[in-house]
Amino acid sequence: MSHTMIPMERCCQHAWATRGLVRGPRAGPDGLSLPRLSPRTHARPAASKRPGPTKDEEREVPLGKAGGLKKVAVTRPIGSPPPDEAEDTSRLAVPQEVTDRMLRRILTFAGLPVAVSILFLPLFYFLKVTQGFEIPLPAVYFIQSLGFGGGLFGISYGILSASWDPSRPGSTLGANEFQANLPILLEYLRRK
Repeated sequence: MSHTMIPMERCCQHAWATRGLVRGPRAGPDGLSLPRLSPRTHARPAASKRPGPTKDEEREVPLGKAGGLKKVAVTRPIGSPPPDEAEDTSRLAVPQEVTDRMLRRILTFAGLPVAVSILFLPLFYFLKVTQGFEIPLPAVYFIQSLGFGGGLFGISYGILSASWDPSRPGSTLGANEFQANLPILLEYLRRK
């Protein structure tokens, strides 16, 4: 079986034509110009100012003095709760005071162990270089793991040891709040 060679010029012309490239007097030094939009190409539609895809629904709205109900099309973002459920979710939101209290406790109980474990690294280096005392590598790993593991525990403890009542600040270490909040969390997880 013999193969027929297609001249390079013909092959390139086909590629140029399919990609919208043209040859001619307006071409650049290489003989090609920038691609032109074909008549089949349409401009992109303007972007919506609404966030994300939407869902159309019909809702009955009272007509006021005339009485009766009128069906009205309502558009809302997909995934957002219907207006009736939105009121229920606002009731379940965590108050700002409680959120700030949790964040302060997380920074304290998680930040201290992580900061201490990070400060141990220069200490180990100082002991090795200046004092000639080399700490075994598994011990360094173990101490670092304790520090970062303590930080992970501190995140959980910071959330559970905060007072979830906005009017009550809670204790300094939060042991009583932890004992009160842990059963609530476990009960919630059991129901799920």
